[in-house]
Amino acid sequence: MTVFSEKLKNILSAPLPHRSPLAIVAIGTALICIWLLGHRYAGIVHDARHYTALSFYKLGVPGFENDLLFLNGHRTVTIFPALYGALLQQWSPGISHMVLVIVGQGLWFAGLVMLALRLMGSVNMALLAVGCAMLMNSHYGYNNVLKISESIATPRLFSEAMMLYALAAAVSGKRYLALALSLGGMVFHPLMAGPGALVIMSVFFGTTLGIWLPVAFAAVLFAVLGIANSTMFDIIYRTFDTEWETLLLDLVPHFTFNNWDFLDAGSIITQAVVLIIATTLNNRAFTSLARGTLTIAALFCAIAWIGDVLHSYFIVNLHLWRSLWLIVVLGNLMSLPLLLSSTLQGSVRLMLAFAIGFSVLTTPLTHTPLASVPFALIALITHFWRLDLGGRAASAVRILGGVAMVLFCLVGGSILWVALTDPSQETAPVIRLLRIVFVIIAGTALVLPLTGLNRWRLWTSLACSLSVLAITLPTWDNRSAWKRYTEAGSPPQSGLAERLAGKMVYWEGGAGFLWLVMKQPSFFSCIQSAPIIADRNVATEFARRGYELNALNTIDFRVTETGYCPLRKDLGRNGPANAQAIQTVCENLPALDLMALFTNVPSASGERWPLPVTIETYYPDLTGEIQSRTPEHKKVLIDDIYLYDCAKLRDAKLAH
Repeated sequence: MTVFSEKLKNILSAPLPHRSPLAIVAIGTALICIWLLGHRYAGIVHDARHYTALSFYKLGVPGFENDLLFLNGHRTVTIFPALYGALLQQWSPGISHMVLVIVGQGLWFAGLVMLALRLMGSVNMALLAVGCAMLMNSHYGYNNVLKISESIATPRLFSEAMMLYALAAAVSGKRYLALALSLGGMVFHPLMAGPGALVIMSVFFGTTLGIWLPVAFAAVLFAVLGIANSTMFDIIYRTFDTEWETLLLDLVPHFTFNNWDFLDAGSIITQAVVLIIATTLNNRAFTSLARGTLTIAALFCAIAWIGDVLHSYFIVNLHLWRSLWLIVVLGNLMSLPLLLSSTLQGSVRLMLAFAIGFSVLTTPLTHTPLASVPFALIALITHFWRLDLGGRAASAVRILGGVAMVLFCLVGGSILWVALTDPSQETAPVIRLLRIVFVIIAGTALVLPLTGLNRWRLWTSLACSLSVLAITLPTWDNRSAWKRYTEAGSPPQSGLAERLAGKMVYWEGGAGFLWLVMKQPSFFSCIQSAPIIADRNVATEFARRGYELNALNTIDFRVTETGYCPLRKDLGRNGPANAQAIQTVCENLPALDLMALFTNVPSASGERWPLPVTIETYYPDLTGEIQSRTPEHKKVLIDDIYLYDCAKLRDAKLAH
């Protein structure tokens, strides 16, 4: 293993011929192929919905001031809504969002390549490290809710990109440029850029002056401001009361760092191990970045834990766990160079190779690459526990190591098989298997031209890349027909628009139709839980509406232990049980004018409206009990929506 790694390292250290168009095309096509495999476009989903609505609100679109998201206004600390809003004034939401995603990911990818070039020195090694980084797991956080280089338009994407450029400048010794780029990242998302800025300071001044001193200064500054100013005191020293905290634990359990478990930490263990080992290398750029990143992540997570213990409103809303994105991106980027480092022992190198390999293979299947964790941990232990044994003791250690390797491979293979055959996934096992095959082909396509430049290698690489691109490129836009329709922003069919206009509507399945097509507020959707950690009034109102509407048992409401909407009242039903359930909801929510549901409830006076595009959704298989994991789903096609007029139902009740 050591001999092979040395030979590969020598090959990768060779200069890349600049006058080989075929090599450039082959390498570029392979990198694009790898990128597309991990970045399929899903449209305006997840936090992108929140930022789209926020952009409409900042533009002053009538009615959005009444949306649950903006019940108490909105304090913006990013220029992103202004940028998004400028595009929305010219194009549809779908085009505006796609443009931001393509531009943001282009900047992000270029920043990663630039950082790799500054770190590695060798172009070949840098490009191969970039390819490996993109193939490894990129998720982090509670339930792996966030992802580096995400495929949605949010301030995080642009802030991460700016910080990658800033880190590259810092490695090159350009202090003022690194500072300017860090400020650029802060303008987009200060909570994402702040940890990176401290890492950059540690590169220039060491961990004491670069991290501990600024953090201590900030702590004293905020403490003094809180004492000196009554408004700041209410923010800095405020705590969550029991009722508010109970709501948050039920609706957004990731708000507390204490609620994380091993599965949440498992997604970053391999990268953390890579960075810990990297601190022992004879490479100042690697060691300074790794040491600074680990110090910041550990410090911020410790502060987050203390904030949870103290029920601190201020600390919790800083989301200090977001600093983990640096561990993911730098751990991924340093994995391959570390694997080829001459300072590693053969056994450490082998274990690390298995950890990286399992991370690459399981990433297309799951966001938590647990199969790589045991290999990474053993690599870490072995690296720092160097035993010089001889004779029978050495033989015994080798035998035990071989047995452990076989057991770990069996465990890793079992985890891979479980992920491949998981019945709760929406895609068939054969499709998931093809994803792994595509990853292997794309990785091979990148390795071939970087480890040799004969024409056979180049043409084989190009053929591999083009074969995968021919399949992945047409399916890059992964949006359903319904999402394409809503994001196009075209007016709805005649009659339905007039029926919904100016009304407070609950639309089953999310606020997309109301926000993007009708350009009007939504009465309730799961994404509107976004501000409830920061605003008690919004939290209370969101819970009040949610715990009434969950009697309808619509697809918005969960059947699992955790989620962003309340549990269904009836865990054994999809949809309202009867007309009385609809009547009760309308009576208990007097501000609700209309409900647009997928279910036709007899005797509830529902108005049937054909939809211009079929909605493809998934109903969970129900057991009647709370389920600990995502249940199996069955696809359901919705061709009609049923409107229930709450105002009429309330009037009819009063008439009787």
